[in-house]
Amino acid sequence: MQIQRIAEALVALTLAFAAVAPAQTIDDFESYEDTADMQTVWLFGSLDTVTPNPETGVQSLRRETFSPENGSGVFSVQFFDPPLDLSSSLGLEFWGRRDPTSVSIVQFDVTIRDPSNSTCSRQGPLVTDAEWHLSTLTFQDSCDGVDLSNITQINLSVLNQSGAPGDLRANFDDLAVIFDDIFEDGFETGNTSIWSATVP
Repeated sequence: MQIQRIAEALVALTLAFAAVAPAQTIDDFESYEDTADMQTVWLFGSLDTVTPNPETGVQSLRRETFSPENGSGVFSVQFFDPPLDLSSSLGLEFWGRRDPTSVSIVQFDVTIRDPSNSTCSRQGPLVTDAEWHLSTLTFQDSCDGVDLSNITQINLSVLNQSGAPGDLRANFDDLAVIFDDIFEDGFETGNTSIWSATVP
């Protein structure tokens, strides 16, 4: 009986984390009916397609091009009105995957831009396998001159880092803003509405 009461008390102190996520999705690429629909949001991405995963059916942004030299790549752009506020965030995260038929080493790059055209870029790790990798890019440091509270543009790029020309093929998915706190409020103000005694 005592063990049951302890278990019930622990359940009562379980936060419904699924409803209070520490991230704000920018684009999961699921809402687009087709590639033409996606290209009205992600501009200059004529080489991009919306591709369902053959195993799960989940859509992602797929990029295919011939890369003539090491370090070159392609990008697409989304504009934001109203602007994104990244000033209180840890940065951006996304999932990236190198296609097995791609050049042997790819790198994902995200660039943000404010209304004054000041930019700040971050690169994810080098990807050599064909697995999905979660990348977290921090913009709080070394982005001097960029108004992080007023981001009007995000560029998504894939770079060929193999050292040789070749076909560059990769996928982006689940671009999101991530935050430091899992939840705010609660104990300090007495607002306990986010706490639940039930398990989702």
